[in-house]
Amino acid sequence: MLEQEIERIPKEIKYEEAHNGTRLDYEKKRFLDCIKVYAYHMQKKMSKILLNYYDNNKKEIYPALEMIVRRGANVRLEHGKLIVRLKKFKDPEIDYAARHLCEDLNKMHPVTLDRFHLPIYYEVA
Repeated sequence: MLEQEIERIPKEIKYEEAHNGTRLDYEKKRFLDCIKVYAYHMQKKMSKILLNYYDNNKKEIYPALEMIVRRGANVRLEHGKLIVRLKKFKDPEIDYAARHLCEDLNKMHPVTLDRFHLPIYYEVA
């Protein structure tokens, strides 16, 4: 009887029908997809920068980048400049790579995206 029930169900149905009339918010989904694509491209770009300073193979570059990005930091406003100071790394290779990554980011002259456009300065303690 189960096979007869399965045969009666159409192969494709609309999302709303399958989920009791709930509708997808396509604008929200598109916005989230754009954020995911942007984050992916940023990860690739930062990995390329980090590859210049991290001697290990490419397989280890993503975990090293994740350690740097997810590292705790102190953020202070000093003399109209936003200073982001990462905590020091125990691994000397990652510490070296993080310091140079900060230098390369600083060369890009980043600013905050609010109305103040404060310059951002990255460093490792």
